[in-house]
Amino acid sequence: MTAARPTAAPNGAMTGIPDPARVAALELDDLFKIYREREIETVALRGASLTVSPGEFVAIVGPSGSGKSTLLGIIAGLTAPSAGKVFIEGRNIAALSEDERAELRRRRIGIVLQSNNLIPFLSARENVELAMAESGDADRQRATALLERVGLGDRLDHRPARLSGGEQQRAAIAVALANDPAILLADELTGELDSVTAAHIMALLAELNAEHATAIILVTHNLALAAQATRAVRMLDGLLTPLDPTAEEALDHPLAAAPVQQSRTGPLVLAATTLTKTYPGGVHAVRGVSLSVHAGESVAIMGPSGCGKSTLLNLLGGLDRPTTGEVRINGQTLTGQESAAIALVRRRTIGFVFQEHNLIATLTAAENVALPLLLDGVPAPERQSRARTLLDKVGLAGLEEKLPDQLSGGQRQRVAIARSVAHAPALLLADEPTGSLDSESAARITMLLTDLADDEGMALVLVTHDSQVAARCQRVIHLRDGQQSDATVATQGTPA
Repeated sequence: MTAARPTAAPNGAMTGIPDPARVAALELDDLFKIYREREIETVALRGASLTVSPGEFVAIVGPSGSGKSTLLGIIAGLTAPSAGKVFIEGRNIAALSEDERAELRRRRIGIVLQSNNLIPFLSARENVELAMAESGDADRQRATALLERVGLGDRLDHRPARLSGGEQQRAAIAVALANDPAILLADELTGELDSVTAAHIMALLAELNAEHATAIILVTHNLALAAQATRAVRMLDGLLTPLDPTAEEALDHPLAAAPVQQSRTGPLVLAATTLTKTYPGGVHAVRGVSLSVHAGESVAIMGPSGCGKSTLLNLLGGLDRPTTGEVRINGQTLTGQESAAIALVRRRTIGFVFQEHNLIATLTAAENVALPLLLDGVPAPERQSRARTLLDKVGLAGLEEKLPDQLSGGQRQRVAIARSVAHAPALLLADEPTGSLDSESAARITMLLTDLADDEGMALVLVTHDSQVAARCQRVIHLRDGQQSDATVATQGTPA
């Protein structure tokens, strides 16, 4: 290793305070991680090594399932490596007690996970203040300033449920920065953000990197984002190797050359008329949106973070009730129905893919996919066969018996997508289904969803901030401030 470490006492305690100018912020020394299930071994890391200096911005790029999230968990001391060492500012974290590791995380490490982990009954500002209070330094003024820096100055007192997925992620970033960490670990933090918000977040990270010597380790599948870091490394097959993201052919989106599905007129599946949603305090999330989608048709909904995309999807799926307006599924109105009746329509007619995968932790991948069929009384051989077929379609053949915590974030999302179409729904609603996937996996999933809509006659409504993903759909609808813009377009091959 190139950076000097301070001398450690036999019990692991440091004999002096590390000099940030001389000690690396992070050192990974020949890390291995092996998962064992019965007689099967899965090697996630195979001798990964990396040194990150104070103030350095390093991007780790790799496909879904390559070990990126496992590596971040080890760096944060949330899981132990099977072999190898991790040094945070010269401290061997294996030599620390669990309480000492927790204290190290509180004071020196900021973590932003794929799932935002906000406390649901606290406001955005209270979530940030709580993180500060854990280190004995709660400061409302500074909490407010942090949220303003991530673009949430007008959402300070909103609870997570009243924030969009992108806004929740930005609040989580503010929480991670609450204690001026020496190291910020970010796991796909822009995966569910529109391009404008993602650029804002990357600019913020660059400022922190320059102003406070915060070492940033960004896990991403986006090579364009990786190119904005000071250094990039590739993770593949559990190893880290140098990477020049600007020279990679993968900068060309795999969907760029994919043919757009041709329009096919089928029966009307979804009809939404002048939907509005107003929350207490006069927050107008959706304003007079109308939409109709036929069987076999795919429609993308685009717009900046916080524009009402996820709220609209919840209204269309009967997960929330509109303030005014009507939703009909296969001619049956959801408006005014009892909750039990709406739930029955959802179970039989609608498939959902959320930003959060929402898998059941104690069920295997195959069992999660087969669960909707079990609820519908489908015989075991038929549901097992259907689950395995769908897992193969989403690229997870051979992982049928894995539990969710044995899968990467992208793999868990693919299981959720397979589960959403298990019962062959008439309507599939997908909220950023490719946000946490690498470009190849995203292309495969997008083509799978649109092909299913076309082949099986499903109506697909897809919320996305990726213009390449949206271009794969037959129609694109733009939202801004809860309203449809005039730019509702038909993609190539589809009549306007």
